Amino acid sequence: MKIIFPLLIFFVARSAMSIRITSNGLKRLSPCSHCQCSFSWKIDEPISNYKVFNHTTGISTALREQAFTNYDNTHREVTLTLSFCQIWDSGNYSLEITQGSSTFTDSTACLFIYGNLQGSLILSSGQEPATEGDTLEFTCDVASSSLPAAYRPIIYYSWEILGDWQPETTFSGPFLNPHGNIISGYIVKNNGRTLVISSAQPHDQYIRCRGREDGGRDVIYISHSVKIGHTPYMIFISPRSKKVNAEVGKLVKLVVIWMSHPEASTNTSWEFVNRSGVSQNLPPDSLISTEYSYTMTSLQFNFTSHEYYGNYSFKLINAVGSTTFSAQVLPQGPPETPSNVLITNVTHNTIDIHWNVMWSNSFEHQQTVFWRLIHVENGTTVEYSNMSYALDIYNTTYSHRFKYNIQPKTDYKVSVWSQNKLGSSDVVELQLRTRDQPEPIATTISTKVAEQSKGKAEGRIWYSSWLARN
Repeated sequence: MKIIFPLLIFFVARSAMSIRITSNGLKRLSPCSHCQCSFSWKIDEPISNYKVFNHTTGISTALREQAFTNYDNTHREVTLTLSFCQIWDSGNYSLEITQGSSTFTDSTACLFIYGNLQGSLILSSGQEPATEGDTLEFTCDVASSSLPAAYRPIIYYSWEILGDWQPETTFSGPFLNPHGNIISGYIVKNNGRTLVISSAQPHDQYIRCRGREDGGRDVIYISHSVKIGHTPYMIFISPRSKKVNAEVGKLVKLVVIWMSHPEASTNTSWEFVNRSGVSQNLPPDSLISTEYSYTMTSLQFNFTSHEYYGNYSFKLINAVGSTTFSAQVLPQGPPETPSNVLITNVTHNTIDIHWNVMWSNSFEHQQTVFWRLIHVENGTTVEYSNMSYALDIYNTTYSHRFKYNIQPKTDYKVSVWSQNKLGSSDVVELQLRTRDQPEPIATTISTKVAEQSKGKAEGRIWYSSWLARN
């Protein structure tokens, strides 16, 4: 007995030693019909009995079919292979080893299968229907329904704000990144899950949240529509430039489609103001079609007279406010001749002139007014210059002073005309004589419009009014 007892003590100590298990185990992949995933556990002792479980829910369950295990005694390695990986295979896998009366477990093998995203998007702060200017807060929650909370991957959020159903005027964006105040008036917080609109506008009525798993390919879009009270606004206009070039005999058609919440009043109609700013009746054959069920109106008429050049407007009114659409019906051609061209002051070495800019007659091409001072005796040009004007300038007075190389008691000729890409106006010419003394003498010289030759400022026949001075 004295000899055997030490050997028995050695055997018991040997069986009580712990077995170390090392897993290679964190796998992430997308589901597919031919994918497989494998885990391996390294064991530092030979084993005779082992099991592999799926205990994602906290309760160990048997592996499904097409899940295979293998023990390589040479390399002391247990391998788990899952074929045809699908979303429901996600979870935590454990290796359990029984050695004598002891059980050893490793639960560090985790499998994430991306996909099957589900989520919700709610108005978490603010009221609905909202009013223009309100603060609205939206919260989006996205997760993979196949995974318990502890195993769900990180979700990255982004936001999109869409406007009206008409693609020509859709408010596309802003696309908001997961963090920070990206665009004035829009704030994302709570790791990208929450969008705050600090001052709601009509185009904020359609909110869309995008959720994507970290490392995964699956993306989910969740939308929320909110009614925002606002003044009526136009979402489609024809023509889009709000300007129409018309000629006698031409058909003119204006179309407006609008959005309004609450609905706009039906007690509205088209109005016409001519180019002189005087309100007039619509052209006699005007055809107006207004469909409030589709929030659309149109005005159509045959252009029969130049008196119908001007501004056509349509006003919409609801409980929040009003909006007016307007379009101009304009001629198409060279600009009108500058009017009221006058010499306002003459001295021995300066000449002051002014003129009124008239209609450009083109909504695409701005007009340029030219002026030239010519020495009558030798025909040389003393000064030549020009100025371009905005398209909407009309009947506005401008002036210029000739002050370089002006000689006393000398005859000069002043020419003024206007031009755009479609041609030139008539030329207005004045002839005068400078003073022989430095004291200025104010005078006004009448003008006549010169005939134009082939639409050019050169080669014209001109008529002049003389101010003869000795």
